[in-house]
Amino acid sequence: MPAAPASGVRVRTGPVRPYRARPRYLPAPEGDLPRDRLLALTGARTPPRVAPRLVAPDSPAEAARLLLEHLRERT
Repeated sequence: MPAAPASGVRVRTGPVRPYRARPRYLPAPEGDLPRDRLLALTGARTPPRVAPRLVAPDSPAEAARLLLEHLRERT
């Protein structure tokens, strides 16, 4: 592999270290009490989660029907 041509520009390198992204600004959580702020931060106030259903369809057509039904309910 041929060497790169000299361009007359000096490149200065420092010690190798892991990349650390700049922190993003996020608004403070809402609430007057620490408990309210903690609930807002953790997302515990989101709508209740629907328990997963365990299905065992008899045929691929039945599986497709159940999948489409599930997708319609979620949108």
